[in-house]
Amino acid sequence: MFKKVGKVLWDCNCCKYCNLCVEFCPKKVLSFENNDLKQHDGCIKCKLCEQYCPDLAIKVGQGEK
Repeated sequence: MFKKVGKVLWDCNCCKYCNLCVEFCPKKVLSFENNDLKQHDGCIKCKLCEQYCPDLAIKVGQGEK
């Protein structure tokens, strides 16, 4: 089940916490804190986190108006 985290949706059940989303974010706005994904201000919705996630655990901009 996806959880809204800022401008991204994240599925903790599919995520294996490999940190690729954090590493590939050009604005460095993603982090893991206490096994929970956090998104800080500055996301530009480039979708690199979504592209590099091997588990398809992140979706960017889904469900936004």
